[in-house]
Amino acid sequence: MDHEPSRRDSAAVEWVVSVTLGVLALAAFLAQVVATNAHTTGLETALFNCIQFVLTVGFAWFSTRAISQREFERSLKRFAISAYRRISDIDKLVTRLDGEVDGMLEVSGGRGSENLRIVRAIVADTAQIVRSSSADWADVIGDELIALEQIKILEREKQTLRVDPKTAAPREGIEARLSEINSQIKLLQASLPARLALDADSAAYDQYREQHAAEWLETQHLRDHGLDLKVVTGDSYGSVRSRPSLRENEQLLGILDAEGGLSIVDASGLVVGRALNNSPLDYDEFVRAVENCYGLPLRVTFVKDLGDSGYETTEITGWCSVKVTSIPHARDKASDLDLGALEA
Repeated sequence: MDHEPSRRDSAAVEWVVSVTLGVLALAAFLAQVVATNAHTTGLETALFNCIQFVLTVGFAWFSTRAISQREFERSLKRFAISAYRRISDIDKLVTRLDGEVDGMLEVSGGRGSENLRIVRAIVADTAQIVRSSSADWADVIGDELIALEQIKILEREKQTLRVDPKTAAPREGIEARLSEINSQIKLLQASLPARLALDADSAAYDQYREQHAAEWLETQHLRDHGLDLKVVTGDSYGSVRSRPSLRENEQLLGILDAEGGLSIVDASGLVVGRALNNSPLDYDEFVRAVENCYGLPLRVTFVKDLGDSGYETTEITGWCSVKVTSIPHARDKASDLDLGALEA
């Protein structure tokens, strides 16, 4: 970002110099018209012409440089925006791959985990390269990148206000803050070039996809009279309460753990295991869908013990089944989405 102010200062100086020389050239021409008479000597005329020539050449030189630099920066910015969008697409692919690897580690129960962890390390290194590549364009589109990051922060705050059950603010205060956030997002999007504004609009589309996923869970819940989930247990999933000690119809809770997973705990807060993904979504998308559909903590009832996994690992892992008893409200929240912008 250090080079961008210097480029702007240089362009500003060239514009100031070119305008100044243009004004001086015009003043010299007017002075010659006013001063020229029958007594004007040839030397004086030649001097006026020389002054006008020098000022005109200087004006043409600096104005051409300023215009050329401006066009070059516009062209470079268009190229930088295209490159950044490709980098952004790669970042989404890497994020999805990271989620897939996490899901494979979740289900594998320790089988082949060393190879999966190597793949995960490669994915993490690739993500670092992608972030570094984005930073390389900060000199050219730094203001735009800052605006995009501010939009992401505001979108996360908006999502937190909508679904976080620990929000202590009155409902009127939440609605006022949501309205303020939407206004700030619109202002930031208006300041972006058209192609980056489309990327910013994708946040609203992602929100639509999350709402659609939550409504899908609600449909499954209504069809089965309660969403059926499997819970994987074992030391890797933080299990403290043993499966055999669970009673039929015992009331349990689903909460977010430190790794972003959906942990199942008993009334005392002892971890039973982690809920498995029963949807075609990535695991992190599945957790967000559950949160959007039911809210957290999630009320579930223990159904039965499904036994040990039978995998040859260093720890005992297994499964049990639970049924969600929380009331889904995904469709009640659909009105919060501004789908008109997506349909336009």
